[in-house]
Amino acid sequence: MRNYLHLLLLFLSINLVAQTDDDCATALGGIMGVNTGTIVTDNTTGYNEEPDYIVGAFGQTISGYTAFTWSSGDGFFSINVIGANIGDWNISISQDCDFTTSTSLYQGPFDPAVATEVGCMYLEGGVDYILGYSTDSGNEGDIEFEFINPITVSPAANSICADADPDGVVAGGVLITNCEANNITGDLSTSCPLSNPGLCLDLGSGEILWYTFTTDANAEEITIQTNGSAITPQVGLYDGGCTALNEVGCDDTGNATFTVSPGTTYWVAVGEATGGAGLGGTFSLDITASLTPLGDDCGVETLTMGATTSGTTTCA
Repeated sequence: MRNYLHLLLLFLSINLVAQTDDDCATALGGIMGVNTGTIVTDNTTGYNEEPDYIVGAFGQTISGYTAFTWSSGDGFFSINVIGANIGDWNISISQDCDFTTSTSLYQGPFDPAVATEVGCMYLEGGVDYILGYSTDSGNEGDIEFEFINPITVSPAANSICADADPDGVVAGGVLITNCEANNITGDLSTSCPLSNPGLCLDLGSGEILWYTFTTDANAEEITIQTNGSAITPQVGLYDGGCTALNEVGCDDTGNATFTVSPGTTYWVAVGEATGGAGLGGTFSLDITASLTPLGDDCGVETLTMGATTSGTTTCA
């Protein structure tokens, strides 16, 4: 009998890798390790709408949660959803129960006979996550999540800050102060939603592409303008490095000027104004380095009668 109980407990410890519940706090209390290939099943029968599931666009009455600790390495991963009843479902991922910084992974119907790949997400080893899912009353039942490597989306290398494109703004990475625009382009559909509550606007919940550059010895201002984007881009300018990002400024108007320091490395995060929608789209931005204007254009200089002066018309 003792050996039988020992084997039973061992079996349970291997298979109960995540905690599911209709209350987020309860689910969070039972997290265990999840890796690629892990399959987690929940049955939403009897689940009720919980007030801590705050995703206003959903408006559905049945909600459930699966909490887990990611036990693999850092990287982009997806989820195959299997066995859900036919009908509309909404799936998000968050690092807290209020879901204020959640990333929407999927909105739409599932076919219970076919596995559906849900979104694409960046997961970090050893970090706790919560999957939240909701559907309409009458559509309750089994829903199965299988954690996989991305199949339909191969994320661009600069989808994360650590792999920011050093030549995407200007070849060589050094932005010259000459009042000439440097164009950067990208397609957010090549990225994956990244949950990062430390970023401004909607950048913490949607697809992002990262770029980096270093100002030259003369730069005082950086202007970032939209130039023919198919989406409404949001832009965040940061310094301090990817592990300690410091916000210099953010913009969603399509035209903003930021004060910068010479000889400093900056990171630019580009996302969509409707972050988390998972739709992506192309963007085109112009980045210009200039001196702080003292008068028209790049400034004026006082002339003294009889004295010699020199200058440049580069910014004139």
